[in-house]
Amino acid sequence: PWRWRGRTLVTWCRGSPRAGWLFVIEPGATHDYVSALLGQLAPQALAYDPVGNGRSQHATGLEDLGSLELAATELAALLGRLVIPTVLLTHLGGIAVALEALQRSEAPVAGLVALAPRLEPPPTELDPFGPLAPATPHHQASAAWVRAYPAVLGAWRSRGLAEARARRNRWRPPSPIRVLADADDRAAAKLAEQLGVSLEPVSLQVVRLEDPSGVAALLR
Repeated sequence: PWRWRGRTLVTWCRGSPRAGWLFVIEPGATHDYVSALLGQLAPQALAYDPVGNGRSQHATGLEDLGSLELAATELAALLGRLVIPTVLLTHLGGIAVALEALQRSEAPVAGLVALAPRLEPPPTELDPFGPLAPATPHHQASAAWVRAYPAVLGAWRSRGLAEARARRNRWRPPSPIRVLADADDRAAAKLAEQLGVSLEPVSLQVVRLEDPSGVAALLR
């Protein structure tokens, strides 16, 4: 549980508070599509369903769902409950949630690894919930949640990412940072440059989380 403007909200988590890795995904998504990678990194990994979908409180009628401020406050509350410094592992727009949360939390982190980071909606071939999403059971489970409750992800990719673009110059990135993306991913390359690091080219299978063992090998 955590507090948001006088209201108690509840976030569902999978993993240990002693996790060395914390997955940060887009608001409106669910952790299912990263669960195979979570298994590869277990028991040193933690994932959560952001409030508004999945197993977390759906908070129907809360106007702030999909906003950067709510998502960052949620993650900051979670960081405050971890026992050891963790590495934040973000996917797509999850990097905005992570970097904004670090402005609100005094909890130490051990670094950040960003997979295909961007401050804009992903192209169809990278969207883990779109028509070209991988056909794995884990991806399809997340896609089913998004189809059932699409409003939060939609709000995030419009309102939330717009807020992120307006605030990006205020972020103080942690160290070290790694950016992993397809070599032709211009959005990720631009963000990597803004963060002061070089893009590390990886395969689309890695970026799309179709090869969890391959991703885990890159992280170790």
